[in-house]
Amino acid sequence: MTQRLIENSRKYLWLPFTQMKDYDENPLVIKSGEGIKVKDLNGKEYSDGFSSVWLNAHGDRKMELDDAIKKQFEKVAHSTLLVTCSEH
Repeated sequence: MTQRLIENSRKYLWLPFTQMKDYDENPLVIKSGEGIKVKDLNGKEYSDGFSSVWLNAHGDRKMELDDAIKKQFEKVAHSTLLVTCSEH
């Protein structure tokens, strides 16, 4: 399973903060997260020290935030607000 995930990642994803040469070494594949901790496919646990960049939009696996995000997805999944549109 791990090898298939790595192969699919190589084939279909561009990981903007990962050097492509790192795929040939020992790529880190995260399986799950709880609070500020994430686990790889081998069960090793890491502290997510970079998560604060995304927590404002996606939460940190808090049930209240997960429920609110699911409810929001029923309306619009994501908007960057980087472009201003005018009505026509």
